[in-house]
Amino acid sequence: MKPLTHLQWELLDRICRTNGGGLSLPPGDELKRAQSLYRRGLAQGKSGQQYRAVHTPDGLKLWREMLAKTHA
Repeated sequence: MKPLTHLQWELLDRICRTNGGGLSLPPGDELKRAQSLYRRGLAQGKSGQQYRAVHTPDGLKLWREMLAKTHA
């Protein structure tokens, strides 16, 4: 799997910081980046609210690992 781009990482960071509440995504570039995270299994649409992106367990794990590296 290719590494996340800076913008994809930024979006995953914002999604994970919602602590499961999800992030509303308007149509456009941000939604396209979210769909890229969906394909990678790092995020998904929230049940009943597909316009909201929430992290998956794999997305949260990657996010925590990346944060640990930046704060080490």
